[in-house]
Amino acid sequence: MIKQRLSSKQLKLSSIFTLAVMLIISIVLITFAITYFSVSVFYVNTHKYKIANEQPNRILYQSSKGPSIEVAISGHNRTVLIDGEEYLINSTEDIYPPTYNVSYPDGKQYTVKDHSGMLLSYDENDEIVDFVSVHAYASDGTEIINNAEEGEKVELYYPSSLVEAAYTEYHEKQGVAPIYWAAVFLLIFGWCQFKYVKFQDFLYKITPRYSWQDDEPNDFHYFLFKLGGVLLMIASLPIFLKSL
Repeated sequence: MIKQRLSSKQLKLSSIFTLAVMLIISIVLITFAITYFSVSVFYVNTHKYKIANEQPNRILYQSSKGPSIEVAISGHNRTVLIDGEEYLINSTEDIYPPTYNVSYPDGKQYTVKDHSGMLLSYDENDEIVDFVSVHAYASDGTEIINNAEEGEKVELYYPSSLVEAAYTEYHEKQGVAPIYWAAVFLLIFGWCQFKYVKFQDFLYKITPRYSWQDDEPNDFHYFLFKLGGVLLMIASLPIFLKSL
C-alpha cells in the first residue's frame, strides 16, 4: 500500500513537472514570436537593420555588420547619414507614382519611383540605373567594396535602398511567422510521437494500415514511430532557421 502511494505521488509529481515544463516552453515560444516577428527591418547591402534609438525627428538604425544609419526627418523629406556622409532625399507628393529625389554627397542625383511598392532607381536621363557593387570582408571584419568590370557604375549605397531606409512605410516585419509556427508544430508533433505511447497508438489507428489490419502495434511499429518522431524534430530545425 505504501509503495502504491509513493508510486502515485511520483506519478503526480512527474505529471506536474511535465506540465510546468510545457507551460514554460510555450511561454518562451510565444514570447519569442511576439518580440521577434513584430520588429520592422530593412536591408542595405544585404545587411539587416532595425531601430536602435528613436527621437521625434531622428531615428538611429543599427546592423550586426554594417555601419549605423541615422535618419533625420523634416516633414516628408529625409537626410540619411552613414559614416559621416549625408544623402538628401526630397519627397514629391503631388505626382504619381510617388517619387523621391536622392542627392549623394558628391552631388550626383537620382530619382526613385514607387511602382506599387517596388522602388526603382532612375538616372538624370530617366533611365533605370544598374549599379554593380561587390562586397567582401577583410580579415579584421571591415567591409571592402571591390570595383566591378571597367565601365560599370559602382555605388556604395543604392538609391532605392536609401529611400527604403529613410521611410518606415517601406520597412517590413522580419521573419516569416507561418514558417516559424510550422516548425513549432513539427517539433511538438515529433516529440509526442517519440515520447508518448498513447499518441503512438492513436497514430497507428488512424493510418491506412489499420483499416485493413485490425491488430495492435508491435515493437517494430513503436520503433518506427520513435524514429519518425526524431526525424520530425530534426527537420523542424532548418524550417525554424528558414523562418528567421
